[in-house]
Amino acid sequence: QRALPDFMATFIHRRMRRKVRMRAIMPDTPEAQDRKRHDEEELRETRLIPADRWPFAGDVYIYGDRVAIVSCPELRAVRLESADIARTMRAFFELAWIGAMVVA
Repeated sequence: QRALPDFMATFIHRRMRRKVRMRAIMPDTPEAQDRKRHDEEELRETRLIPADRWPFAGDVYIYGDRVAIVSCPELRAVRLESADIARTMRAFFELAWIGAMVVA
């Protein structure tokens, strides 16, 4: 069970070293609030949404023509490489990003 925290720490460190900024939408939990407090130093902008209304335990990463879907509780991941799927997922994210401003 240490694999996921180690992966996340490595992912954040590599992203920061490359100066890659990211945006995240997270259910408003104590853990998410703690992560949000580190947004500036971790080159991230986070929007929190009501956890009771939109609980989710996985992550979706969209980068280039790739989409990675990670299920943290199950320690499973899928990575797709498709320009069309990445473009579609980006559109979904942008819609959710705008919506997160309204519900926060």
